[in-house]
Amino acid sequence: MAIWLTGDTHGGIDMGKLSRKSRKRNNFEINEGDFLIILGDFGFPFFDKETEQKGGEYHYWMKWFRERRYTVLWLDGNHENFNFWERQPIIEKFGGKVQIHPEAENVFHLMRGEFYDIEDKSFFVFGGAASQDKAYREPNVSWWE
Repeated sequence: MAIWLTGDTHGGIDMGKLSRKSRKRNNFEINEGDFLIILGDFGFPFFDKETEQKGGEYHYWMKWFRERRYTVLWLDGNHENFNFWERQPIIEKFGGKVQIHPEAENVFHLMRGEFYDIEDKSFFVFGGAASQDKAYREPNVSWWE
């Protein structure tokens, strides 16, 4: 089993880096039982209304994640819908507190200030960042404090 790290996915905008074509070009494959850790700006969902739009891009990507045979872990950045995640239950997993994505049980939010043990390695999570684009966003709609 392997642990893979990547940066932002931004709710689908930057998902091309995980495509089969990109993995082949960069000579890596995420296998069954592996872990993919997204280091901030996961962004699924970004807008609350995305969860209500059946058949939209959000649901396409959540189905895509559900079909992976590996575990997806993510820590929050400054482009997350914190209102959505505040409504999700918290459980213990990997030695720390996590939230399971309600539409993909193999996707876990690693929470700030927690320590995790994954594949005999220890991780401490601290997330967030100063938002460079908050002047162009609406509080609690497209930007969260």
